Amino acid sequence: MNKYILGIDGGGTKTLGVVWDIEGNEIRRVEKGFANFNVDTIKSKENIENTINDLITNLEGQIDVYMGISGNSGLKNPDEYALELKKKFNLNKVLIESDGYLSLYSVENKNDLPVIMVIGGTGSIVYTLKDKEINRFGGYGHILGDQGSAYHLVIESFKFIIYEYEFKDEFSDFSKEIMKMLNIKNPEELKGLVYNTSKDKIASYAKHLSILASKNNETAIELLEKEGRLLAKQVINSYNKLFKDEQVIIAIRGGFISNAEVVNNAFIEELNKNNINYLLDNGKEEPIIGAWNSYIRNAK
Repeated sequence: MNKYILGIDGGGTKTLGVVWDIEGNEIRRVEKGFANFNVDTIKSKENIENTINDLITNLEGQIDVYMGISGNSGLKNPDEYALELKKKFNLNKVLIESDGYLSLYSVENKNDLPVIMVIGGTGSIVYTLKDKEINRFGGYGHILGDQGSAYHLVIESFKFIIYEYEFKDEFSDFSKEIMKMLNIKNPEELKGLVYNTSKDKIASYAKHLSILASKNNETAIELLEKEGRLLAKQVINSYNKLFKDEQVIIAIRGGFISNAEVVNNAFIEELNKNNINYLLDNGKEEPIIGAWNSYIRNAK
């Protein structure tokens, strides 16, 4: 009987699915909409199930599924949903974990060092892995947290505009540029934008702040640097609580911290101010490969 390994990486922006054969050869990959159980459980399940359906079409054999989904705590009974998926798609095994699970297992770690993974994308969270034990710091969602993320950056920029509107005689160049980009004339329009726009759409505006920073806009630079420091502080907190004086791998994941140079530089600078013994992993492997690695380790 043929055997296949299926990985699903669900985040605030998209759901990526990949299926491999037993030799580790990638057979197929698909992308669907977001999968975050804390944002919309019904829509997330729909995107996950559409991903599985597309991946297993015309495959005959035993299929093991390893998935990492954002907002996993928002799913009331993961085991029940896993059983539901097994029956619906005739699957052999279904493992549902947080998105950090796949990312942690995607890190190259030949010496089996503890891993601290910081994910700075649409949202943010820090995961740690040591001796197969996973812990998390942050990751409370865009209302309670997400410091050091694209979404948090954009909201902070909106707050800056509101501050100038309320307390200053005129808008700075920064505020003018952002309002022009948003096609709004009055900061009061920000309410309608924030409360009626998806999280990933709001986060997508972060690229415009990076452009402003590249043009030496001081406010944009300061806001981006602040997000980098906020991410670093979460990493430092996890290190001091769990790995004091140990050498660890600090793995950087997420498009926001990886692609925004100002954020990345501020993050590293903040780490280096503290006594942390670390090796840096900039994420050469995409997180989805963690599904395959997880299968290999569990199969041993």
